[in-house]
Amino acid sequence: EVYSKTFNTIDGAVKWFSRALDSHPAGPIRREFNKLIEWGCLRKLEDDTYQVTDLGKIARDLYLDPYDIYTWKQNFSIVEKNDRWECPATLAWAIASETKMYRFDYVPSNLRQLNRQMKFEFDLMTKITNEAYVATIFYRLAKDKIESYMHRNYDIATAAHLQTLLKDSGRVFNALKRISILQKWDREEDFEVIKARVVHGVGKHLVELVKIPGIGGTIATQLYKAGFRTLNDIVEKKTYFIKPDNFEV
Repeated sequence: EVYSKTFNTIDGAVKWFSRALDSHPAGPIRREFNKLIEWGCLRKLEDDTYQVTDLGKIARDLYLDPYDIYTWKQNFSIVEKNDRWECPATLAWAIASETKMYRFDYVPSNLRQLNRQMKFEFDLMTKITNEAYVATIFYRLAKDKIESYMHRNYDIATAAHLQTLLKDSGRVFNALKRISILQKWDREEDFEVIKARVVHGVGKHLVELVKIPGIGGTIATQLYKAGFRTLNDIVEKKTYFIKPDNFEV
């Protein structure tokens, strides 16, 4: 509402919410404004009006929680500072830890061992949260052999959260790339690689192949085993590969 100029002051917000949602005390609204300032999504100007920051615009444009935008900025700042872009566990932590989107209240029994193994990788952190989700994301990031991931014996809750991750991956990674641009990390391509690995469950060696429209992890693996390592390999051999639904590459 601040972005669309519905209001840009505390008093304006109180009056607007009073009309839209019956009475609304100023205290809670003021606290929400302060939170948004703390998260870097709003700024208070000298005339006591408020303005949406570039970070806040990412949340607004992509309909994501401002706290998650702030958290991703904080998490990946640590990754950048420590140059940990090649560590899958660290990247998994940065994507999922502390976010509202990936809040998961327990660690399923079939992920506990993996989670214990991952803790040895988390030397950047003071605490670990959302452990089950971090573990499942890490599992996808770390896999170098494509298998039917969703057919593994995960419980219903874990499978449901993984589906949420896949459904929202476009918005999430668009946000991460925009944060990278704002912070001048120059890591937009890194986020494209992470996205491909999360969505398709593949190792880095298959990322270029899954960028081909209609090609997922299974067919990318088949192409790789047949000697096709890059897009140029496919173009130069001028070979057509047919998916089961007759999709031509």
